Amino acid sequence: MMNMMSVKEHMQAQFPIIHPETELSQAIELLSEFNLIGAPVVDNNKRLVAYLSEHELLKPMLHASYHCDSSIKVSDVMRGEPLSVTGDTSLISLAEQMLGDKPKNYPVIDDDERVTGIITRTQVLRALAVAYNNCKAV
Repeated sequence: MMNMMSVKEHMQAQFPIIHPETELSQAIELLSEFNLIGAPVVDNNKRLVAYLSEHELLKPMLHASYHCDSSIKVSDVMRGEPLSVTGDTSLISLAEQMLGDKPKNYPVIDDDERVTGIITRTQVLRALAVAYNNCKAV
């Protein structure tokens, strides 16, 4: 049943490792490599410290590329106090949370706040579509 499905069944276990000291252009390359619009920022123990999205990257990169100056670090633009979910979070409750103005991607953390994956709105939508198609087959 759909209400029994959890985030860990649908999360993406491979994700970019971005640290506060990562240079912005490198962070952009990592997001592109993983086809993500944002990613968690982690410390050396993979604990969640912030979140970085394309939105936060746009203004500083526009300025830096226009003026051809500065070396900007992720710590200069990252968003602190990121929302996250655990692997045991219900997919239904996450989908409901995503209906509002909440993020489209969530870091998935364990009990020690270490990032174990990412769950995207696309992954949630795919899981809902499978459940919907299973309902139609009954």
